[in-house]
Amino acid sequence: MFNNEASNAAIELGFSGFGTTAGWIGIAVFFGGVVLLAIGEPLEIPEVLSPLVNALSYTRLAAVLLAKAGTAFAVNLIVFGAYFNGGNFHFIFTAAELSKLQAEGADIMFAGLTTGGTLGLIGGAVALILGHTVVLALGVTSAGLQAVRLEYVEFFGKFYEGGGRDYIPFGYERTHTTIDE
Repeated sequence: MFNNEASNAAIELGFSGFGTTAGWIGIAVFFGGVVLLAIGEPLEIPEVLSPLVNALSYTRLAAVLLAKAGTAFAVNLIVFGAYFNGGNFHFIFTAAELSKLQAEGADIMFAGLTTGGTLGLIGGAVALILGHTVVLALGVTSAGLQAVRLEYVEFFGKFYEGGGRDYIPFGYERTHTTIDE
């Protein structure tokens, strides 16, 4: 049942997926469920897509995480700079390191603010602190809002049943005012 073909995985975990037989069995079970649902309650057929919709909705949180990581990387790149060496990118932290790399003929992508002397260090510190503060604020608010939205809009709709009494402002009916039409 395991697929033993060669894998191009970044980290070899010893499992490269199920074979095509398992996929066909999954598709058959899915359509069997659709048929049973159609026999039992035809109006519920659109609900077969609910697991896919929910999974796609929750991947929004992963997209926020990736966007936050990319923005943080961009801030680090502006502040520290980077060079390319043998298939990998490395940050440049000091002016001395930059001079050494230039002498060696390294492929420098961007020199960075911290390699520009005292003013560069001050500007780099400000950019680093301000940039990561903005990234953190955006990440917290967007991920927090997405999580709250998922909680209340999608999760509560499945399990919460409302009740209670009608809202009456100020706790009583108005008797001494009129409503003009």
